[in-house]
Amino acid sequence: LAAYLSQPASNDHEKARAVYRWVTANIVYDIRGFLSGQVSIMTPEAVLQKRSSVCDGFAGLFKALAQAAGLKAVTIKGYVKGFGYLPGTGFRTPPNHAWNAVFLDDRWHLLDASMGSGYINSQRQLVRQFRPYYFLTPPDTFIYDHFPLDARWQLIDPPMSRQIFEELVWLKPHFFDHGLQLLSHPKAIIATDNQVLVTLQAPDTALVLARLEVDNRRIDERYTFVQKHADKVGIHVILPEAGQYRLRLYVKPKGLAGKYKAALDYVIRASKGSRQNAGFPKVYAPFNEHRVYLHHPLSGYLKTGHDQNFKIDVPSAEKVAVVVGTKWLYLTKTNALFEGTLSIPKGTFGVYAKFPDQDKFHGLLEYTG
Repeated sequence: LAAYLSQPASNDHEKARAVYRWVTANIVYDIRGFLSGQVSIMTPEAVLQKRSSVCDGFAGLFKALAQAAGLKAVTIKGYVKGFGYLPGTGFRTPPNHAWNAVFLDDRWHLLDASMGSGYINSQRQLVRQFRPYYFLTPPDTFIYDHFPLDARWQLIDPPMSRQIFEELVWLKPHFFDHGLQLLSHPKAIIATDNQVLVTLQAPDTALVLARLEVDNRRIDERYTFVQKHADKVGIHVILPEAGQYRLRLYVKPKGLAGKYKAALDYVIRASKGSRQNAGFPKVYAPFNEHRVYLHHPLSGYLKTGHDQNFKIDVPSAEKVAVVVGTKWLYLTKTNALFEGTLSIPKGTFGVYAKFPDQDKFHGLLEYTG
């Protein structure tokens, strides 16, 4: 098999890639064995015969095939942040994962064939999905979810302590695939009274979404508000009650159809809740797609009968209006900035924008008076 996989390769890098790709495509993760704790024999020969294994079998088979192809490869044992992991918690069990390093171009590189073949979702189901991120992953990003028992296999200098690894925010492959960078809150656990502002750096090609959860249950989407200004993304969060929450950020390519993918998880511990009717305006898809930036009001619940100034950047928009029933208040335009004042009505109302070459106005935000 190693000879067959190596035949079309013109260098060691292509050999390693061929082995990695074959293993990830042809060996299925043994989810039953993993969940039950009853794992079968994992020698490379047994894994080839059964075509199924857990991480140790994937790592052992990659090592055996790589060595048979004339490459230097090792198996690494350690801890991984994966299925069932709660961000910010420590590892109190024996090592729970195995992966590999391969020697190419005069240096060692890291890879994980089992995680490269797919993942276990929150419904405890195996999702078969090739993930190239885990092939020759840069050590300074690999360390966010892999911690080897032997510190030298971190391949970073100086090596990271286990305590720091456990405290680190759990950054996932899609975070790096889309070019995101953390600007605040490097630790997984955020302690606050009732509000948080997380900031990221993101290229123009990435759209970011946030969801707040309690006990794996999503709560009202108006407790989070995401907006981008230049290359900075601000994720505003309001915690309605004292307690523990999970903040999960998602990302997808701008302008392409498809689902948002999980990029990172935080645990937020709130010491007290927010006032009643706290929350942000409801956001519609064109708000993110057109890079709209809301200066104010950030509160989605406004006092009825009071005059409120609206100030919002809507790049490329021809007109922006606050719409209350059949009444339209057009905001004054200065370049991309639209501004105006409204006496807040009772009930819900929205902010709409018209863009060039489009006949209709599109909803951006919804407020409640």
